[in-house]
Amino acid sequence: MLLILVSYFFENTNTPPNNALQPMRPPIDRPPGSHPGKGPREFIPPFGNLLIITILMIGFDAGLSFSGKWLQAEQNKIILEKENMENKMAFLQNQISPHFFMNTLNNIHALVDIDTEEAKEAIIRLSQMMAYMLYESQTEKISIQKEIIFIKSYVELMKLRFPEEVDVKLSIPETLPDINVPPLLTISFIENAFKHGVSYEESSFIHIKYIVKKDKMYFEIQNSDHSKREKDKNSGLGLENAQKRLALIYNNNYELLISKDVRNIFKVNLNIPV
Repeated sequence: MLLILVSYFFENTNTPPNNALQPMRPPIDRPPGSHPGKGPREFIPPFGNLLIITILMIGFDAGLSFSGKWLQAEQNKIILEKENMENKMAFLQNQISPHFFMNTLNNIHALVDIDTEEAKEAIIRLSQMMAYMLYESQTEKISIQKEIIFIKSYVELMKLRFPEEVDVKLSIPETLPDINVPPLLTISFIENAFKHGVSYEESSFIHIKYIVKKDKMYFEIQNSDHSKREKDKNSGLGLENAQKRLALIYNNNYELLISKDVRNIFKVNLNIPV
């Protein structure tokens, strides 16, 4: 606005007065009826261009300020969403621990009366697994080697409780690529298999298979289904948590198929990028 006032003042103060000495000009022949001094007028006054430029500059500045605030709001929104996702992930992962310890301790309790020495070794193995769950797994990803060692220990610990007639197989590649995976991602499916796939009265089996490549990890588990018709309130909680974690980590970039066929064989097929 100050620039406009200065420009207007400058234009008016530098206009020569009517009585100023000017060089004589020859008279101009004008057509009849015309009036001297009434020539064509400029559509925009001399200071009008500066007014338009000023308005444009003010508008640009306001738009720039609005864009900056909008970008900051979007960044804050992204940060908040990330924090919410991390909190959900931590909550779901922490739910694994009580469920896991409850099942494992039940197995060790049953083993104490059968084989005391075996129960002692199971307690040592459990303490190592607890250290993994409480300290090493509290990260976004962990090496596939450490995760597989944990899975092997868990399966061996579960096998102690059941008779040899229960067919438990764990298939893992002899060599594993140097990749990282989300910790404890498949343990819920394995826990569910041991919980509902074993019966002391009927033929039972649990077959677990991992195929690991540089860009993909394929997990498959099949088990006989001896689940009760009336389930407790916590039944299915592990599977539900696993599915929620997969959705949070990979969005739609994963494949999960859970099925049960007419032979009462429960199957889980999982394919994730790594």
